[in-house]
Amino acid sequence: MGVLIGGSPGLVESVATVAARIAERRVSAQLLRFGTGTCQVVLPEWRPAIAVSVPTEQLQRSTGMSLEELRTALLSVVINPEAVHDRELGLRDWQAEVPAARGRRRGRRQVR
Repeated sequence: MGVLIGGSPGLVESVATVAARIAERRVSAQLLRFGTGTCQVVLPEWRPAIAVSVPTEQLQRSTGMSLEELRTALLSVVINPEAVHDRELGLRDWQAEVPAARGRRRGRRQVR
């Protein structure tokens, strides 16, 4: 075992921070249950059988969407995929897309 003389503690912390950031990944989040106080989401790429509670207000603040828009949005979030427990996920940077409005199918004419 060697000894580092004159090493910078700040440098070690920044390397650890960079390593943690590299491990983080954006994943899709499926809205399982929508509530005015809390939503239940599933992160299939992390644990498809576990629902994670997320404050609805946090989702609204992060995405800038209303409650109605949020109900039908496709969500994604940055997580720590190495997390063993949902408290270790470090959920951050929620993003949402509103699904395209359903219109008539191409090639079919409506008969009235």
